[in-house]
Amino acid sequence: MNLLFLVALALAWPTAGLSLVAWFALFVLAKIRQKRGPANIKEKKELLEKIVDGRYIEFFNSLDFPKKPDHLINDDHARTMARLIINHISKHDDEMKLFIDGVSRWVNKDSQEVDVVKMIELEKDDENRGGIHYASYRALLSLIRNNKLEIFNGIHVTNLAVEDAINISRAANNRV
Repeated sequence: MNLLFLVALALAWPTAGLSLVAWFALFVLAKIRQKRGPANIKEKKELLEKIVDGRYIEFFNSLDFPKKPDHLINDDHARTMARLIINHISKHDDEMKLFIDGVSRWVNKDSQEVDVVKMIELEKDDENRGGIHYASYRALLSLIRNNKLEIFNGIHVTNLAVEDAINISRAANNRV
């Protein structure tokens, strides 16, 4: 922004000051976006937490992530991974859109009932699966690749990355 100001200052004389006005407008817009960003993420996270409704362990277990046979994922790890997945999805617009599209596909239009575990089960029964699975798998894969936390040791990363993510990706692309 400082470099842009210097350019605007250099162009102030030939543009009769309009470059400074344009710089000021861009500066104000940047500050507004900066203030709006984290609140938007917080709102998205709150929406996702309402959808999951505190059922983090059930949410995580119902997604059927490929697990290593020699590792047991306890409830604390499942809860933590589910919260990390929700956090990740809330910060990435493309995953958020996929997740919300997946949820809206299964929402009961009459009662507006949202039971994410039931929706995941419905997605499993549908051979292509859908947005909830796809967004969650992408989120978990990204989290595993970017973090070396012990809680991820029980997830079979190769199967998650190759088999499941590709199949879910195809399914999501076929629905678009």
